[in-house]
Order: sequence, then C-alpha cells, then structure tokens
Amino acid sequence: MVRKGGRLRVKPRFFVLIGVFFLAVYLVYGYVDGFLRMRAMRAELERVRAEIQRYQELNAQLRAEIEHYNSDEYIERVAREELGLVKPGETPVIVIEGARLPSR
Repeated sequence: MVRKGGRLRVKPRFFVLIGVFFLAVYLVYGYVDGFLRMRAMRAELERVRAEIQRYQELNAQLRAEIEHYNSDEYIERVAREELGLVKPGETPVIVIEGARLPSR
C-alpha cells in the first residue's frame, strides 16, 4: 500500500495475496472438514461391522436352537415328558412323588 496525494493506493499484488490467503483458508477448512467426516464415517463403519458380527453370531445361535428343537431326540423327549405319550408296545408308568408304598 502506498500513499499518493493523500489517498491510499492499493497495489494489485495486495488483492492477489488476500485472494491466496482466502483460498488457503478455504482449502484447509475443506481438508479438515473432509478429514473429520471421514473419521466419523470410519467409526460408523466399525460400529456397523460390529453390529453385523453380533447379528451373525445370534443368527448362528438361533439356527442351532432350531436344529435342536427339530431333532428327533428333542421331539421324543417332549412327547414323553410333557405330553405323556408312549411308543406302541410300551407300558406307561406313572410315578407319584411323596406317595407311600403300602406296608406289608
């Protein structure tokens, strides 16, 4: 900046420097903003991956339970213990807890 005749005269180079300064600030802001967004997205991605892993483990556990409940052994046990069913030719025996045997 130069004073000439009582007026302040600004050289064109000053405007170029101001423009470069604002461009640099804009680029730094854009970089920092992009970096922070990327970091947040990576954290979100890790959270989602962990959630997917938990659901895959839960899914495997539920599939194992379904397989167990569909097994012949489980179905037979439930039929015998809870429904009181017997196979053909078997004689059902009912045990009454706390009952006394007749004395001889």
